[in-house]
Amino acid sequence: MDLSKLPQTPEEISASWLTEALAETHPGVRAKKIDLVDAHSGTTGRARIQVSWEGEGAPANSLFVKLPPTNEISKQMVLATGMGRREARFYQHVAAHVPVRVPRPLWAVSNEEGSAYLMLLEDLEVAGCVFPGPDDPKVLPLAESLMAALGQLHASYAIGDGAEVAIEGIEPPMRNDWGQILVESALTQFEAEMPEEFSRLGRLYLDKNAAFQNLLETGPSTLIHGDPHIGNLFLEGRTVGFLDWACTAVGVGVRDVAYFLCNSMPADIRRMHEKRLLAIYQESLAAGGCRLDLATIEEDYRRFSAYAWIAAVTTLAAGDRMQSLAIGRAATERANQAIRDLGTFEYFRDRL
Repeated sequence: MDLSKLPQTPEEISASWLTEALAETHPGVRAKKIDLVDAHSGTTGRARIQVSWEGEGAPANSLFVKLPPTNEISKQMVLATGMGRREARFYQHVAAHVPVRVPRPLWAVSNEEGSAYLMLLEDLEVAGCVFPGPDDPKVLPLAESLMAALGQLHASYAIGDGAEVAIEGIEPPMRNDWGQILVESALTQFEAEMPEEFSRLGRLYLDKNAAFQNLLETGPSTLIHGDPHIGNLFLEGRTVGFLDWACTAVGVGVRDVAYFLCNSMPADIRRMHEKRLLAIYQESLAAGGCRLDLATIEEDYRRFSAYAWIAAVTTLAAGDRMQSLAIGRAATERANQAIRDLGTFEYFRDRL
């Protein structure tokens, strides 16, 4: 398909384009009519469409669509980070093979630079999935299920001794100027109202950024989700699933673990249960043939609490371009508590 003709907005998705896009995987199926049910543009563009089909073996009538954002600053950020390209290539090359529940892809593609991309995915709401939040009374069972799922995912792709993992379409972790830009913006906007650990870790991250990033990239690699906060998870019965693979990468597995526990779990529940949750992760890794001692996992957890904090703070700084200010504030508060509990500033200060 000519990628120059790829729809850039939900309104540009026509029945004829959709028929052509699916001609190889669904020969003889034709889209007759498309209704745009809803659309939203944040970090990326999202839409839900209702399709009337004709022909045997037609896909589901309701589809979820991801495509570039409409906001110019968001477009620049997505282009610089490659987020759209990363996610499209995950669904194109990897999603069908991972051992965890993900939205089933119907079609996905991206151009090389990541300025044009489009994904046609399973509509999880129609599938009966539910979407938890940090205040969900079942957040602990969710965390237990998530630790087991992450262990299963990471063990499936793990290579020890620092060897590189080669996974088609999957890139190393993002490394660009946006992290520094947004952390500096967060300090400017919110430092006066934040606790001391917010300022100390933020200043260290900015002052020694290259060394800080290097320390976050050290360790045996595997396939990671990269952004598993609670808003990127869903439940199908008791099975946890993973949304939004825009930050997927080849990186250190515990990064995903720390991201959720330090960014999305209420601090009192995290403090009470984090050692047991790390043990569940270790046991799941071992069941998949990947053995890591608990002391190593705990040290990596402390290290990657910084990544959870950076993710929360950059979301706060970006405001409505990524998430609501309330969501960014709440995640930052949880992450501030985590880096204080774990001595994250001291960990990095002593190693940089």
